Amino acid sequence: AIVTYSLRLKRMFEDAFMLDGEGYISAQGLQTINEIFAPGLKGRKLFGRSKWRRFRATQCRHASFGNVALVGDSYATLHYETGWGTSAALQESRILGQILGPALDQGKSIEQALKIFDRKSLEVSRGLVTATARTLREIDTQAAKFYQLGAAKFLAQSAP
Repeated sequence: AIVTYSLRLKRMFEDAFMLDGEGYISAQGLQTINEIFAPGLKGRKLFGRSKWRRFRATQCRHASFGNVALVGDSYATLHYETGWGTSAALQESRILGQILGPALDQGKSIEQALKIFDRKSLEVSRGLVTATARTLREIDTQAAKFYQLGAAKFLAQSAP
């Protein structure tokens, strides 16, 4: 049932009236969004022209090859709704720095050091993928509540 509600929310943005010919939110689409969230917006209006796009998550099998290391979106993209992409890139960069310096000081080659980085990156990636899945399930749960309760009740219930 939760997936059904999430798909309905997604499909709303794919309805013909929601987008103009270039894929941007149409005036009618923006008006619809403003009407749905009116209780939470308290008289304010959303404005602008955002392009609705499909998000494709990617992940490489290895964070390094030869003397090249991949961090951030070049290694693995995390879903934009979680907001963890920059954090993951910084964490991977920190790990890379912590591995490279000592490994080179010990006389290891860059390739050997990057193999260690590759293993550590895989551990971090697994944790982030698990956390992302958990977060997206929560987003689906909230989307289901939104459709079950309607916008006004959902926003009233969610208010602090």
